[in-house]
Amino acid sequence: MATHDKEQRRETLFQVRRLMPETTLIVLEPEFSNTDDYDLVLKLHDGRLQQDEATAERNRLDSTADFESKRRIIAGADVFSHLRPAQIRLLAYASHWVRVEAGDYLFRAGDFPDGAYILAEGVAQMRFAGSAPEAPSVTDVGPGRLIGDLSVILDRPRSMNLLAIRPVLALRLERRELLQIIDNDVMVATSLLRTVSGHLYEAAESIRVERYENDG
Repeated sequence: MATHDKEQRRETLFQVRRLMPETTLIVLEPEFSNTDDYDLVLKLHDGRLQQDEATAERNRLDSTADFESKRRIIAGADVFSHLRPAQIRLLAYASHWVRVEAGDYLFRAGDFPDGAYILAEGVAQMRFAGSAPEAPSVTDVGPGRLIGDLSVILDRPRSMNLLAIRPVLALRLERRELLQIIDNDVMVATSLLRTVSGHLYEAAESIRVERYENDG
């Protein structure tokens, strides 16, 4: 990828992550302006890894704070409010931050369901594939809401696009661990189904009202 510019490499990495969400990726760059999307960052000098004690301690503290932020966001989602601490920790350990700029997608219709997302910051819209920019969204998604879980439950490709309207910071709960919780906790499964049913009802009602107004 050395012949590609920075933006081309960034887009290629995004596509590889989208196509192989459960694969461990090692990315080499001269420097990184933002390392939030990576689980571990190491520096190489003359072929040797460099990490002094101060850096190691800072990384440890950052890792602890990062995990606590993930744990709070998961525990704060209504659908997971009754989970045991051990279950929340499982989801937190297997979750990853995802940053998306306005106008970019968290996922697209047809994508493999790599997991579900809880928005921490920003606003996104669920939109039908191919819908016009001026067309109303199926639903708007704000902080604290779990989205994308239906495709995980059904084990089917995404049926809609999730488009960031404002810069989004989201926590992706990995598919395998989320299914493990659902399979072993009937309350989570029931809560998810109720939530999904409610969102589908709201979407159907919005479409009905829009068609009624257009016909009128």
